[in-house]
Amino acid sequence: MRSAKEQQSAAAWSAVLMGAASLSVLMAAAFAWFVGYATLVLYVERVLHLVSWGVAPLGAAAGGLAAAAWGLDTVWIAAAAAQAVGIALVWRNLSARAFDEARLPSLNEGDQAKRP
Repeated sequence: MRSAKEQQSAAAWSAVLMGAASLSVLMAAAFAWFVGYATLVLYVERVLHLVSWGVAPLGAAAGGLAAAAWGLDTVWIAAAAAQAVGIALVWRNLSARAFDEARLPSLNEGDQAKRP
């Protein structure tokens, strides 16, 4: 038979080993999540770069043809107008109301209680 001191020592070591095992499983899960997330971010970033660098020569060719046909001033004015339209479309979605609607419903319920 084991003495009481040996049983306490065994129980303490068992608790230490269980804690270490739990910590190692937690760290492995966090590492897997981080690697998966980082891989996804890199993949999306690479696709965006592929698309943007892929269509840039098409835009340059279209701008060159338009400049040859109508002049360079027209191309600059059309580019400025296209950017102004893009800014107007994006700006419309940047209101406080749009941000409130984009929140989770549970958060919106809590916000409504605080507002008059």
